[in-house]
Amino acid sequence: MSTNRYFQIEEQKLLLEAEKIALFTNHNPTIGSYREAVLRRYIRQFVPRGLKVGSGFVSRNENAIDLTEGQSRQIDVLIYNDSNYQPILEAEGFVVIRPESLIGVIEVKSNLTFYKNYKANNSHKIDDKYPLGGGGSPAYRWSGTMVEALKNIQACSEAYKPRKTGYFSGVLAYQSEFNIHNLYHALDNNELQEQLGINHLRQLPTAICTIGKSFIM
Repeated sequence: MSTNRYFQIEEQKLLLEAEKIALFTNHNPTIGSYREAVLRRYIRQFVPRGLKVGSGFVSRNENAIDLTEGQSRQIDVLIYNDSNYQPILEAEGFVVIRPESLIGVIEVKSNLTFYKNYKANNSHKIDDKYPLGGGGSPAYRWSGTMVEALKNIQACSEAYKPRKTGYFSGVLAYQSEFNIHNLYHALDNNELQEQLGINHLRQLPTAICTIGKSFIM
């Protein structure tokens, strides 16, 4: 059997498992939570001993008065090493971990979308919510589940900032509905960086993948 065929089988396993929940409900938050759990369970089969897979937050925990200071947003998949640093908080797969133990983060989306969201009445006046365009063009911002995933990846990088070593960060989708060239355009023209306040490569994901469809490094 070829390597390609092996990975095709693995792709189908993930997609079919993710599809099951839609037979029972059309409640999007439930569908999303189930598909995140499917990916966590899948990854656990392949991580080396000593690594764990959960969901939760990365926290620098530097402020005894406000523990949320320096904390990431909630991450769908956290891969971490608890051999030297015990989680700050842990319960049934939910964790708050220290930056020192972080190995990888993945944001999971049922459907990856990315599109321009124009200001009401096609106003040309830019502001904090619609920072792009202006002048001779309507003001707009980039929206969709891709932007939400990028915000979480960015927030995690800020919580991790004091560390010198790196970690893997990715966005994985079970399906996608966007033109990949729009993403290239938004990055090449510094639009996403301007909108989200991104100023370093570490604030962007290492990889973006739609299972069986596309893979961007």
